[in-house]
Amino acid sequence: MLIIINSLILRWLYVTRRRLALEKARRRRQAEVARIECRQVEDAGTGEDPGVVEEPEIGIAQINEQTRARLRTLILFAALIVLFERPYRVGDFVTVGQINGTVTRIRIRATTVRDLDRRELIVPNKNFITGELINWSLSDNVLRIIVPVGIAYGSNIALAGELLLKVARQNPEVLSEPEPSALFLGFRDNSLNFELRIFIDDPMKRFRISHQLHTAIDEEFRRAGIVIAFPQRDVHLDQIGRLEVNVVSNPANQPAEIKDTST
Repeated sequence: MLIIINSLILRWLYVTRRRLALEKARRRRQAEVARIECRQVEDAGTGEDPGVVEEPEIGIAQINEQTRARLRTLILFAALIVLFERPYRVGDFVTVGQINGTVTRIRIRATTVRDLDRRELIVPNKNFITGELINWSLSDNVLRIIVPVGIAYGSNIALAGELLLKVARQNPEVLSEPEPSALFLGFRDNSLNFELRIFIDDPMKRFRISHQLHTAIDEEFRRAGIVIAFPQRDVHLDQIGRLEVNVVSNPANQPAEIKDTST
């Protein structure tokens, strides 16, 4: 059935394109005839040779009409693809361009998407066909979430992996199949990098579940004495003479005054 529909669509596009080309050629001929007649009238009054005729130009109105015709063709073509191939359906969570949301209504010219702020956005169907479309729930609603975690050097790597898996298994929103995994990815400048990878059954829950996982990981690491890494730098002062630094404590909780004397 889809093969027949696609064949009809391609045939219709070919006929429409051919018709536009013939209409364009007809208008060019009319413009050329009008230009020749005007030139002949001018030459008859001035005595010049009417043999040389410049190529007529296409007017702005003709270009606009051709653009509108192509746009109408593209809109109709996109509507047929949406209705018959069904790359998305009502209730699917999609990303098209910079828009993320749930499809609430599909019509011939446009689709209504409710974003995460519950705004109703009217998106032309051609944006779904000609642009980049991600359907998070086309075949199923299962979605993977990756939580990156960096711990300080010297931490217990085995314990960190066990705690990450513990957090995932204790969360009722995390699917047991596919099972969660905690991976030690490598060494970085300031941290030992881990990733907790889990699966959920609803793309709309990913922000709430990410919040729950981050909170639980922080609590478990605090209990175990594992420090979450942060950027650190060692500063070395290279000076010819001796550098004296005096740190003066301030009981009024004011910033400490640092006095340096170099000789």
